[in-house]
Amino acid sequence: MLRAVIMYASALSLLLTLVIVSTRSWARTDAILAYESLRGDVSSIYVRDAQRGIERQVTDATRNAYEPEWSPDWKLAYTFLRATRSFDIAILDVSSGLTQTAVETTAEPENTPRWLMDGRLSYVRFLLPMDILILTVPGDAPTVVVSGPGVNRDPCWLGQEELVFASDRDSIMDLYLLNTESGVLQRLTYDPAPDYNAACSHDGQLAFATTRDMNAEVYIIDPITLVETNMTQSPRSAEFNPAWLPDGRLSFVSDRSGNREIYILNSETSDWENVTNNPYNDNEPSWIPTS
Repeated sequence: MLRAVIMYASALSLLLTLVIVSTRSWARTDAILAYESLRGDVSSIYVRDAQRGIERQVTDATRNAYEPEWSPDWKLAYTFLRATRSFDIAILDVSSGLTQTAVETTAEPENTPRWLMDGRLSYVRFLLPMDILILTVPGDAPTVVVSGPGVNRDPCWLGQEELVFASDRDSIMDLYLLNTESGVLQRLTYDPAPDYNAACSHDGQLAFATTRDMNAEVYIIDPITLVETNMTQSPRSAEFNPAWLPDGRLSFVSDRSGNREIYILNSETSDWENVTNNPYNDNEPSWIPTS
């Protein structure tokens, strides 16, 4: 059964009301960004109109929140830290301001929520062996789709049945593609350096972060030919947390300015646009789908 976790205090309720009004006034384009930002001692989720430079905090400032993920119907799933120091996943309904827990348990920590296009939610069970599960309805029993050995993390969906994830099941953290219908598992990367942060686009593109160049860079890989391309090529900084915009552009986090900021890559000119451009550490971009 759905269980409401919290109805925010009046000040936060007012803040959420401002978010809803502002968000509805924004054009629903690829410019609507959700991201995690560490400001002071608490990490919170912010929603930003990247074109107009307007943003609002949408999570409770009394607890840490991480890894926002937009759903196709404008809900935000994110990881939060309980008072017990355990991670769990919440779902924020932007239209009502109501937050609910996704998984009805405090015994097993969960993180890295990732939506399927049909509205189901996948996530990582943050206990060894780290499994990947799918939740059909918040509060119901989830289904395990990837189970051991070792660490399985960073899921993303190339299609309704095509799950990409990072795993160290062959000793090194590499990317794998699982057809959840047939059970066929394919290894995608083979480099001796770790590959992680898988990011799938809605048109079948796949990006990931890797340390194979002695620093963290963002690559793309063709999931059919397995041809890889270094998209960032920035040896003096670290790039990671790739995320696709609905129009096919690639965004990522970089510390090239001295702190972590979110950038968009212009693939034609190789220019980077700093989207967040603030003195804080910003991570985990997620862009609202347009369809």
